[in-house]
Amino acid sequence: LKEKTKFRLFNVMNPGGKEEGIRTTNGNDIQLLSYLNSFLPHQESATKETGISRVYCCGSSRALYCPECFALLSDDRLPQSIQDGSLLNSLPFTLDVILDDRRTSATGLHAMVLWNECEKRSRIGGSVSHDVAATQHPSSNHIRRCHKVQLVDIQRKEKLPSYDALNECYLLYPSKSSVPLSSVALGIKRLVVLDCKWTSPQECLHIPQLAHLPMVHLGSPPEKSNYWRWHSAGPGKLSTMEAIYFSAMEVVNELSKHQNKVQYQSMRHVSEEEKSVLLDWMWLFAIQRAATSTTVKREGRPLPFSEAGKAFQRNLRRND
Repeated sequence: LKEKTKFRLFNVMNPGGKEEGIRTTNGNDIQLLSYLNSFLPHQESATKETGISRVYCCGSSRALYCPECFALLSDDRLPQSIQDGSLLNSLPFTLDVILDDRRTSATGLHAMVLWNECEKRSRIGGSVSHDVAATQHPSSNHIRRCHKVQLVDIQRKEKLPSYDALNECYLLYPSKSSVPLSSVALGIKRLVVLDCKWTSPQECLHIPQLAHLPMVHLGSPPEKSNYWRWHSAGPGKLSTMEAIYFSAMEVVNELSKHQNKVQYQSMRHVSEEEKSVLLDWMWLFAIQRAATSTTVKREGRPLPFSEAGKAFQRNLRRND
């Protein structure tokens, strides 16, 4: 069952679009901003919107994807890397997302949705990835893929993996004891990422399975986030999906520096094409960012990921 909605998707390819949002100095940051802004409309072509249908899934009307079964519900203008499954092999580590937030607000679900779609297309095409295992979802009858990307919802009492026997597993969280991610890039096998509010990560950090994990932080994080959701934790805090993208880029950049050295000849080779494919992990993020931008522009409000937009949201909170 489908029904029409006001949710809109602009033309993905917009090379001439005006770049709006944050100023950047990091090369990866500039590349991401250009990618995200390519989803925004030209000022003069704002009427050329393409609607996205809502789909009834898991007991509710959804747009883009289902946060319950991780199904992608719209494949309009799907990137080639998702269509051919090349996105599957682009992550340089196994990814665990530990969710302690509303599913409808959490960007970490994007990774699960895209991984699920890629793996499904690989099966349909007769090229099933042999290193992907299927396990039963603890809280439903849905199957989730859990070798390369896994999500654990602790608010739903889902059981965390035991990381005791896993070597080269790190928790992405900046702290006094954390080390730069690039310093472990040559050996990292699994990255654990928290998807929770920046103002309340401590409950997650005290979970026994996570408390003992060595921590890493981004060596070259962007100064500001492109996320549209406001928080009071201060500047420099990224959304979960942004953190995943920049983590992957830091690791592959470090691998690229060493792959031609004799002592690292057995190491996986990372091509420039694989680096560019990593951007497509931000595809759903980019679509939601563009849709949010459309809504606030229509209402005459500043873009939520701009400084003016964040100030606007802060003032709203103070007046509530």
